[in-house]
Amino acid sequence: MLQREDNRMEKAGFSAVPEAVSQSISTMQTNLKQQIGTITQEIEQHIDRHPDLKKTVLYCAAYPV
Repeated sequence: MLQREDNRMEKAGFSAVPEAVSQSISTMQTNLKQQIGTITQEIEQHIDRHPDLKKTVLYCAAYPV
């Protein structure tokens, strides 16, 4: 969704769009980035609470596919 909004903002930069449209896109980008940050923190906290899962994540990070 964030990529879609980024693309919309890029396209808006090449054409004359009303300020309200640019502001709406910008607001969506900000909200999506905040949600991504929140979810990322929740995932990290979940992993930290489960030692076996944490080991698996560390192993996967050491040996990416």
